[in-house]
Amino acid sequence: PLWFLSQLLQVRSGESGNVALWAHIGGFVFGVTAAAAIKVARVEEKYIHPQIAEQIGWQQHPSIVTAGDLRRFGRFTEAREELKKAFDADPTNLDAWAVLADIALDEGDPKEIGRATTRLLELYLNRNETQLARDLIQSVWDHALFAATPRFLVAAGGLLEKLSDPQFAMELYKLAVQRAPEDPLTLKALLRGAEILKGWGHSVAVRSTLERALAHPACVDQMRERV
Repeated sequence: PLWFLSQLLQVRSGESGNVALWAHIGGFVFGVTAAAAIKVARVEEKYIHPQIAEQIGWQQHPSIVTAGDLRRFGRFTEAREELKKAFDADPTNLDAWAVLADIALDEGDPKEIGRATTRLLELYLNRNETQLARDLIQSVWDHALFAATPRFLVAAGGLLEKLSDPQFAMELYKLAVQRAPEDPLTLKALLRGAEILKGWGHSVAVRSTLERALAHPACVDQMRERV
């Protein structure tokens, strides 16, 4: 607009020189008029956006975008209401769960953090989104370890073992055992921990860990024989 005004002032002052100022002004007016017509007719929404979505094979649910914006402004309740629309359409929507997990982390609610991050990690693992899963584990470790559920910790440990990071996996298994010693998942954490210790050659620690596994309430029948 400032440039357009400068062109008008030059025309009025007669200082055009060899520059076709009226062509500039006409081009600007035409451009603004065309842009306004395209906007009013919703050409992009009707014809361009669907073509792009068809080519890339993916389209974000609008409620997730809105929820993300609301979250950035700290309007968490409204953001959750928007996410409900996305969950109604697809209860396993990764992006919706990611935004929900971010909201929980922002609010610091342990129960909600545990629920959202556990579900999100399971979805990542089911869809082989290894890097996203690894990033989520690190985020929880750095900022919300107090809220990590035994289910999250054991699943995270399993992924870290596959990624050749047994040290990190061992820390998560230890925390799972410490946090919920009688949870059935804790038995798996003990067995995986024993395998890691065996690989490190810590035979005494292996025996101690397996004895704890034998004392676990869920260690019965075939599982007991395995231990």
